[in-house]
Parts: sequence; C-alpha cells; structure tokens
Amino acid sequence: DVNVNGVVDLTDAILLNKFLAGVVQLTDIQYANANCDQKDGTEKVDEDDTTVLMKFVLGFEDVKDLPYVG
Repeated sequence: DVNVNGVVDLTDAILLNKFLAGVVQLTDIQYANANCDQKDGTEKVDEDDTTVLMKFVLGFEDVKDLPYVG
C-alpha cells in the first residue's frame, strides 16, 4: 500500500513508478511499503518491486501475498 490508503491497487503501482522516475518522493512509511519484493534480502526499492506489485494487483498465482519473499 504505497499511497497508504488501506488498499493495494493500481494507484500504488503508479506512485511507485513515479518514485522510480524521480518525479515524487516517498515518506519512510511509503518507502517501506514500496519494498514489495523482499526475496533479494535488501530494503532497496526498484523495478522488481513494481513487477511484484503489479503481479499482486493483477492476481498472478505466483504472488499471493505482499511482501513477496519468493
């Protein structure tokens, strides 16, 4: 829930992509929530987090929970 509105949806992916493009800044809570892909064992937020977030939003079978730990 990157935008911290209580729902994980497409708007979270949009905000995450805006952050990755350098258009917006995230609060500490938003940054922690944006770390959707934790299988790498780091706290970095990157394109892998966008991929996992979109798979979750679209209902892909391999991503049923967030954060994703593989």
